Amino acid sequence: MSKNKSPEIKEKEEHLGTICVVKRAFLYNPADGSRASIHGSRPPGYEVRKEGYTWRVTDRRGSITYGLCRTPEKDYEEALQVAKNAARLMGYSVIEDEDQNEGKRERHG
Repeated sequence: MSKNKSPEIKEKEEHLGTICVVKRAFLYNPADGSRASIHGSRPPGYEVRKEGYTWRVTDRRGSITYGLCRTPEKDYEEALQVAKNAARLMGYSVIEDEDQNEGKRERHG
């Protein structure tokens, strides 16, 4: 392998084996209060809502999964603590979301 990796490859490799707390997004129908996954087509009348926090997990091969098989947290600090606990068990690092941390990015783990 070449030692001169592109910035894109270096950035991708930096995120392998990480957990990041992110704002939870979903589709919401204000007419009847129903919700739908953001991952798919948007039915008529639905709008994107962001509420609570979930986790973006990037495994060591680069696959991305959202959630940790648990209900999203309402508070960012609680979600961050869950991420730190999960990362410790999995041998991963935690990357704080830049949007939630005013542009400051920290790695824990």
